Amino acid sequence: MVSYLGLEIDVNRIITEVFIFKYYSETQGLTLKQTLKKSNNRKNIFCFDMLTPQPYYVKKHNKNHFTAQIQTTLMAGIKQENFVFTDKFFFTDIETYNSHNKINSDFNKKFDVLQDLKYASLFSKEKVSKVDTATFFTQPVFLNEEFELIEFLKQYCASRNIKLKLKLHPRSSKKDYNHFNIEYIDSNIDSITSISMSDLTLTRNSTIGLDSWKVNVPVLFFLSKSLTNDNISYIPDDYNGTFKELPSTQQLDDFMENIDTLFYDFNFLKVDQPAIDALSNKIEQLESDHEHQN
Repeated sequence: MVSYLGLEIDVNRIITEVFIFKYYSETQGLTLKQTLKKSNNRKNIFCFDMLTPQPYYVKKHNKNHFTAQIQTTLMAGIKQENFVFTDKFFFTDIETYNSHNKINSDFNKKFDVLQDLKYASLFSKEKVSKVDTATFFTQPVFLNEEFELIEFLKQYCASRNIKLKLKLHPRSSKKDYNHFNIEYIDSNIDSITSISMSDLTLTRNSTIGLDSWKVNVPVLFFLSKSLTNDNISYIPDDYNGTFKELPSTQQLDDFMENIDTLFYDFNFLKVDQPAIDALSNKIEQLESDHEHQN
């Protein structure tokens, strides 16, 4: 047994999986090396598998290529072991960058920020004046709370002639949700597209909410004792779509009837187009600097 981050781990039970994952990750680095040898295209590498051994092995086998890790999900600003294996680690929102820059100052020299990179090629959805479709995005935790919420939303949407759909989290299982008899959005459709297909997104506290703000699709947050908005910047307390207990139908009606004022005029976390326009120049400059160093 070994102790890691307060957990007691039986190494004998996981050693096979560890070696399989090592083989998988190192194979990616070696395959990329062979591919780049045969390519005349730009040979810079961006790792969106940000915190696994994958970027470590990619850099290990491609030392002469500019390589960067990209933040792809929510990263709480807490003290961590060094997770930067490449030339740069790009955060994609300034708040997360600032918190890690301060808390993990012992290895922050390679930190940088590319604000809103994830949304650089997206267009904001046009305003909706009436909600005809709504999508609930599941989270694979505290399922009893989620099931109670889905049942409530199902009844509300049916009473208001709103088409409700479910978009399953990659770790959610259909068998847990089939009894609701609600249409699923196909698993092959990515989350951003799923948001754009909806007039309204519904979530507890997932980063789907952040995406919804950025894509300009109205969003409602249903928090609980188990899932709160503590230290989550994209769920503001003063937003009328943040519910810390199950809302009444009247509260939901008020939001639907005043969606222009309560969501669109809230003007929160909108994509900064001038910053988006500057992203490519910044990346090109970083790549150029790396080439000159080599």
